Amino acid sequence: TTASRAAANALAGLGISLVIFYAISAIALVTVGRVHNVDFAAGPALFLALAATSGAAIFMAIGAFASQLMPTRARATGLATGIFGLCYLARAAGDITNAHWLLNITPFGWIEQLQPLFDPQPLWLLPIAGLIAVLVAATIFLAGHRDLGASLFADHDTAKPRLLLLRGPLTAAIRLTRASSLSWLAAMTAFMLFFGALTNTAAKAFSSSQAAQNLLDRLVRVSQEAGAKAFLGIGFMIFIVVLMAYVASAVGAMREDEAQDSLDNFLVRPVSRLRWLGSRVVLIVTVIVAATLCASVVAWLGMAANHNGISFHDLLLASLNAIAPAVFTLGVGLLALGLVPRLTTVFSYGVIAWSFLIEMVSSGLNLSHWILDTSILYHVTLAPAVDPDWQANAILVAIGIVLSVIGAVCFSRRDLEAE
Repeated sequence: TTASRAAANALAGLGISLVIFYAISAIALVTVGRVHNVDFAAGPALFLALAATSGAAIFMAIGAFASQLMPTRARATGLATGIFGLCYLARAAGDITNAHWLLNITPFGWIEQLQPLFDPQPLWLLPIAGLIAVLVAATIFLAGHRDLGASLFADHDTAKPRLLLLRGPLTAAIRLTRASSLSWLAAMTAFMLFFGALTNTAAKAFSSSQAAQNLLDRLVRVSQEAGAKAFLGIGFMIFIVVLMAYVASAVGAMREDEAQDSLDNFLVRPVSRLRWLGSRVVLIVTVIVAATLCASVVAWLGMAANHNGISFHDLLLASLNAIAPAVFTLGVGLLALGLVPRLTTVFSYGVIAWSFLIEMVSSGLNLSHWILDTSILYHVTLAPAVDPDWQANAILVAIGIVLSVIGAVCFSRRDLEAE
């Protein structure tokens, strides 16, 4: 085979997975549409499944193109994630501010303007399909014209030795993960600053729209809450999901160190497994706390002088509300690292995916509380629109700590497992 053909085959395999994803989504949405209090036809349900799948297809193509530009998987992932964040922010700005033209230049805006359930606009499938086609063609072209293992932005084969922070497992963890940790912190801080800056505009928009008021009343379940608090509650809920994603990524990086034999460089020295693991956990917890504090500060600054009756204390409590689900995710990840290391990333991200799925499905179906209780997001309130449930948070933290301890003990006693 050739490099171009190999890339085309890989993309074809990913395309088949998208077809399967579309089929599953279509069946689920048609089923949900038949519920009497939802009630939308099969045609719009199929179009909605196509709209959802198109988002996955776009970023699958962006990820494939990024893999040809960057020398490592981590850098390609970082580039694709950065593009994802910019597209999301552009769409949010287009929805909430007067700059509606932003919806015409971002993939999320194209997907939104499909309007599958209310006023279908299939014409917007053209820029979506065009972008995917261009990225796929560029990926195949670059794969066939670069050296195997190389990239458009290549690494240098040699580098001067730099030994800063390599004197112990904790300082080494800071050195090795500083780029990833700072990138996540910067992204979460920028997101909350952006959300804070849009709060005043969003509050005015909500106050002038009865439909928006009804939606917010259902979300926060407290009709007296101001639009500003409700909007910030949604922002902090998204922040919680992103913070959980950081934790899943950090635990996955720990597993990757073991899989690629990097961990051996520590364990052949007088460094115990628990000391190495503890240093990484301390770093993750530090980033979690720093992210929550930064979120409250930048959200406050983003609202400028008009704080709509929202105090900094309210924002601080809302940010602290994010710690419990992050700690629980950390516990699940460490438990998987100790028991089934090859599935560490699957379990870590699975907590987020399952929780998000249950939250989405529960809005249209009358699910049993036993199912709802399995979603971490179900136990987290939309602070500052609603006061945090500190009892539920304490239980999540306690469970996370117990799972972490069990995972650490199992990790210290098992054999190392390569990729």
